[in-house]
Amino acid sequence: MPLEYPFAVPPIKFELPYSTWATNDAKSQLARVKAEIIALNLPFLQQKARSPNADFTFFQALSEGILTTTKLKSSKIAKLLADHLSGLLEKACVPGLISTLHQQPCHWEAPLYGLLNLLEGEIEKEPKDRDLTILQTVVSTLHIISKLVWRDLSFLLHDGAVGDYRRCLVSRTIYMMSQLPGQREKMYDATTISLVMHCWVFMSHNPINRLSASACARYLFFQTEVIPPPPAGVRYTALLSVSLETFVSREKLALENSDLLGEALAMEFKAIDPFSGQNSDLSQAFVDRKFCTAIVNALYRQVLDVEKKEKFDDDTMTVFGEGGRLIQ
Repeated sequence: MPLEYPFAVPPIKFELPYSTWATNDAKSQLARVKAEIIALNLPFLQQKARSPNADFTFFQALSEGILTTTKLKSSKIAKLLADHLSGLLEKACVPGLISTLHQQPCHWEAPLYGLLNLLEGEIEKEPKDRDLTILQTVVSTLHIISKLVWRDLSFLLHDGAVGDYRRCLVSRTIYMMSQLPGQREKMYDATTISLVMHCWVFMSHNPINRLSASACARYLFFQTEVIPPPPAGVRYTALLSVSLETFVSREKLALENSDLLGEALAMEFKAIDPFSGQNSDLSQAFVDRKFCTAIVNALYRQVLDVEKKEKFDDDTMTVFGEGGRLIQ
């Protein structure tokens, strides 16, 4: 698979985390709407998408259909989803829905999922085979997405599976967008940076979910000989968006998770490095808060895992290399 970005994250199967969508009736309804969408020709599909009856079910079915239906993988579908997101931004929040959005999807989730499916589908192709119109349409929605999600920040920060679903969806979309040529430098506005940090820091300790969020943070904040550093002051802005105390305390908790091993632990170390590594002027703040203790404990857990499995692989080597650099 011709992936160009520095660290490819494994594919994720997004499944709606809401109890109301776990019933057989809800699943049957979604399957029925998906079949109807696939059967429609594009003009009728566009017309239906603009109608008042185009609800969450319609856009979720459309977004899931993109994964399996070639005719839905088009620039016109991308524009349809982008236009819907833009329209949502123009609408005011409905106060009556505030108390229910923990159990119900946010209005932006389904169209964002569709755009992510289109984006990942194009990134998997050879560069010469990609549909540039799809890519341009998707990345043009970045600031619309940022504004919509920021407006719903309290819903992004819900605990458990519901919050993780939203955080993973948002961080993975931003990460995939940033891989495209010329897009990384467009990710450094205060709102997008704050969303990246909130998705990462408030993600649960599930290694699969954390991997998308930590990879996004790593790519935006690190630098190499060939990848330039982020703009001056961005790391401070990022930390201030969640507060240094919150960052340290939640990262300590994440590193204590017994399931955080191998690839996921290595990526967590990589993401932390731009903020606490030896080349960062923030290092002393982490030393003062005894952050290295959490790193040492995580390394010890990796050692025990190696002994248990009697296997020393590339991920383990990376864990020790990244962790060792952090505690220097």
